[in-house]
Amino acid sequence: MLAGSIAEGKLAGSISNGKLANSIITITGSDASSDPISLGETLTIANGEGIISAISANTLTITAELATASNKGVASFDSNDFTVTSGVVTVTATDGGTF
Repeated sequence: MLAGSIAEGKLAGSISNGKLANSIITITGSDASSDPISLGETLTIANGEGIISAISANTLTITAELATASNKGVASFDSNDFTVTSGVVTVTATDGGTF
């Protein structure tokens, strides 16, 4: 067992992940799934319909696209014409008529 410090010049080459005390990062998803990522591997952040991810200057930004007729996304609703409960949108009859 080596005691003391090691000069920087003696550290040429590489050290395997198995020799490091903290060589993995564990990512846990909202569905309780987890997957360890070893140092040197790449974590990919996947976009989905209505979701955009961007990485800049070591910052991950996740944003939602606005909803369109052909793209799921975020939208705002006029409470006089629509009600939204737990993500379900209901059209409200404003003229006393029915739909």
